[in-house]
Amino acid sequence: MVHNVNYNEGTSKLVDNVVRKSLDGSKHSIYKKVGFFMIKVGSKAKIVSGKNTGWYIWIQDDTENTGGYLVVQSPSIEFTGNGYDNWFATIDKIEKHFELNKWIVEWLD
Repeated sequence: MVHNVNYNEGTSKLVDNVVRKSLDGSKHSIYKKVGFFMIKVGSKAKIVSGKNTGWYIWIQDDTENTGGYLVVQSPSIEFTGNGYDNWFATIDKIEKHFELNKWIVEWLD
């Protein structure tokens, strides 16, 4: 499934939270549509425009350990090598990070 970040469509701020659960009841992914794009926690994406174009991101729910979320960035899809991560307390902070970096991403799952 591919979702592109688009900063130019729409004028109203929409918020839509959906939590998916697997058959065993564990949390699978959190989707949050905020403003003009969608954040997919638990998913990987390729940065197609903005800072670090061509790199990959992986948004991880770390609320049980740290109370927040990790955005792991890597030049490789395997997330090995010279990558790094940023910690955010809320998904809204991740949204600001997307805006600051002017990211357009292609979700890989």
